[in-house]
Amino acid sequence: MTQIAVPCNGCTACCRNNLVLLMPSEGDIPETYERQRIESGVEALAHRPNGECWYLGPNGCTIHDRKPVMCKAFDCRRFIQTVARELIPSEIYRAGKARMHTLTAIDNMRPRLMEPVALKTTVKTC
Repeated sequence: MTQIAVPCNGCTACCRNNLVLLMPSEGDIPETYERQRIESGVEALAHRPNGECWYLGPNGCTIHDRKPVMCKAFDCRRFIQTVARELIPSEIYRAGKARMHTLTAIDNMRPRLMEPVALKTTVKTC
């Protein structure tokens, strides 16, 4: 999968209060991550008690070179175009809105894939 070029510029809004599902069928190897089991048996990246991704460090993602496929595919600009406003965490909405001007015609033609799920469920650490 080709990584989407989102101009994050240090923004880590998508690294907070979102479930990043691990997708073995797409190449993720769950055993290589700190993870949590969702009630349905699906696994996601673990989160700290404050809602931050387990792998969010002071300078951003600490596993950027091996991040899960959902992280590679996420684009806050496209997310706010496709999800009902009331379901989008405000920090991600603001981040996507601030970057909308950077979308190109080619970006808008890409399929919308694997957006993170807002963290509104009970999770169990594996």
